[in-house]
Amino acid sequence: MFAPNLSRRSIGALLLATAATVACAQSGTTSSSSFTAPSTLSSEAVKPGDSYNIAGSWHFIATDQRTGDVRTAFDADLTQDASGNASFVVPPGVVVTLTRHGNGPTITYKIAAFGATTVPCQVDLSGTAHVDTATNTGTGTLSGINGDCTNLRASLAFSKNP
Repeated sequence: MFAPNLSRRSIGALLLATAATVACAQSGTTSSSSFTAPSTLSSEAVKPGDSYNIAGSWHFIATDQRTGDVRTAFDADLTQDASGNASFVVPPGVVVTLTRHGNGPTITYKIAAFGATTVPCQVDLSGTAHVDTATNTGTGTLSGINGDCTNLRASLAFSKNP
């Protein structure tokens, strides 16, 4: 079982991080030909999801994959960096990051949550999330060790708050 506050916060942090990464990330690699070649500009200039910003308030729900029970539901504020990746911290010090992979109508994020200050075990969770940029909604999976030393497997559902 999860520690009451840590499990909800850990999963919440991961969900928020996932949402933040999806919204904020932009492709970090460009070539000089992208700036000079007209054919490249016309076919790749701005695609759906290229300028998607995941920053803002998101609502997350984490469901235990084994039992189907809702483990936690919460709201979180996500921030995005210049590379389109997102992060947030869930007390008592669980850092959640979402690393963006690609652009388009659906953006994939790698989720990582780590908390060295959690007791009795360090939170060490990872997974993948997919964000639909047209609807500001997402789904994902998360697994690893939770702060109470249990092996967590959760499904995530999240949406941007109005």
